[in-house]
Amino acid sequence: MTTPQKNDGSDIRNALRLVALVGLVISGNILTGTWAGINLDAHFQTNGLLTAVGILAGLIAGLAMAIGLLLRASPPRLRDPDKPPSNQEYDVDTLKEFRLAVVRYTMTLSLVACAATYYWSPVVSKSLLMGGLAGALGFWITGRNVEKLATSDATQLQSSAVKWTFVRLFFYALAIYKAYTLDRELYHGLIAAVIGIFLVQVVMITLAFTKLGNTRRDL
Repeated sequence: MTTPQKNDGSDIRNALRLVALVGLVISGNILTGTWAGINLDAHFQTNGLLTAVGILAGLIAGLAMAIGLLLRASPPRLRDPDKPPSNQEYDVDTLKEFRLAVVRYTMTLSLVACAATYYWSPVVSKSLLMGGLAGALGFWITGRNVEKLATSDATQLQSSAVKWTFVRLFFYALAIYKAYTLDRELYHGLIAAVIGIFLVQVVMITLAFTKLGNTRRDL
């Protein structure tokens, strides 16, 4: 009699690491492009033109690097017919729990930051909230996509993730542009929106080392 092999959860953790890495790459490139654009704009006095170019360049660079990572990554084996269905169900439940926790804490943190900065600067307050919402929405979409892959053909991960990377970038770009229009002179709104987008990355990494890490012993 063959004893069913217990799922060690490595495939789920690999999928979550891939999602987090893509988010960090995109956010890092947006921040770098924003910083470079602001400095060039201040030097050449282009009245915001080079700032917008820097943001666009950061978005394009982030997209290119994210697609490269996704295409080079080995597809996680999220579905194994030789394993008991209970393990598969636990995988999906783990992904769902992680997604909901990240979105819930990100929105809470965004609201707290929004309220804390409102009296100091309404522009910064609104921009932080827009950035936090864009980051949470982008992660929600990505998390839902990974959950669906956990119950379907995992070889579709790269193509599906590339498609949803475009959607994620759209929300990021929309939040950054809207925040930029609130303050075209000092760029406080633009910078606050970028910080807001980074909130989901902070929450995701924190939960990965606490909540998800604690459940690893039960897998």
